[in-house]
Amino acid sequence: AFLGAVKVSKTVTIRDPATSYTVPVKNVVSYFALTDAVPVPRRVVVSADKCNTCHGRFLGFSNTTTAAPGFGGHGGNRNDPQACVICHNGNGVLRDASITNGVTTYGTTIHFKSFIHALHKEQADNYPVWPLTKSTSTGAMAGIYTGIKNCGVCHEGDSYKSDKGVQGSSVVYDVGVTNGTAIATSGTGLASIDVTPADNGVISPKASACYSCHTSDGAKSHMITAGGAQFATVTQANLIPAQETCNNCHQAGLQVAPVDEVHGQ
Repeated sequence: AFLGAVKVSKTVTIRDPATSYTVPVKNVVSYFALTDAVPVPRRVVVSADKCNTCHGRFLGFSNTTTAAPGFGGHGGNRNDPQACVICHNGNGVLRDASITNGVTTYGTTIHFKSFIHALHKEQADNYPVWPLTKSTSTGAMAGIYTGIKNCGVCHEGDSYKSDKGVQGSSVVYDVGVTNGTAIATSGTGLASIDVTPADNGVISPKASACYSCHTSDGAKSHMITAGGAQFATVTQANLIPAQETCNNCHQAGLQVAPVDEVHGQ
């Protein structure tokens, strides 16, 4: 077993009479053992260096017209995927849920694999993938970001061939609550700070990654009927990842749309 410890420093602003400086700090992640004799680091799925190729060192832009590198999401202080996944887990959601006339519209999961795939899918073959307001590519940009199907642009080695996750992505949950206490019965931009995410309705692990891009009704039906996927019909606590059978057909090296042929470059 392993547990990650991450140091995420806030932006440091140093002021003097003449000027000020914003200094983001690189994330530092270390691991320590719980039951094993030595720490076992988390598997490296995507590379910070590969992220930086497109997004700049701090995953953002100083100028959204020229796409010059600069401070991006979280003020430049989230700059290593090993740190991102600490918060971007299957229980996290954006503050974009709403309740209108007693009807709840749930917000967007921030589960890293689902959230990041969806952002890249929205931008399609364009570069950069953030911000979405810049939706055209130059020749030089296209040479770096070669399209959503090329998993090797972000992934390390053959990590894209196997989703080893065991946590579902929350899509049905208590809205407008803080630590179990209701704070809203209507409104927009509602948050969910819930001490019992175990009862969240989730999308099962493999389907969560696939559905972030393959969102048609036909694709969803296929995932359920042929792949044993769950779409909010099971809770985080009752999820059994082994019920998904996607690998029976799509595992690398097999005959039916194997992932290494469909998404490999």
